[in-house]
Amino acid sequence: MIEKNDMMSVKDVQVIVSTNRGEPLVLQKKLTLSGIAYENAARRLIGKQDYFLDLSNPTKGMFQRFTEMFQG
Repeated sequence: MIEKNDMMSVKDVQVIVSTNRGEPLVLQKKLTLSGIAYENAARRLIGKQDYFLDLSNPTKGMFQRFTEMFQG
């Protein structure tokens, strides 16, 4: 499972909390990338023209920046 990257990570805490509450994560008031994508898809389904999100370059977290800094 680890090699296939099928496991949940530390970043998935919000997923666990929202699942326990029975509330969809994408419908929370705090804007997340998945929430924005969900709302945009819903707008396109009802006929409104909306933009597509660029998911090719996700933002880097603090841990990733530190790792890159120390690796050179």
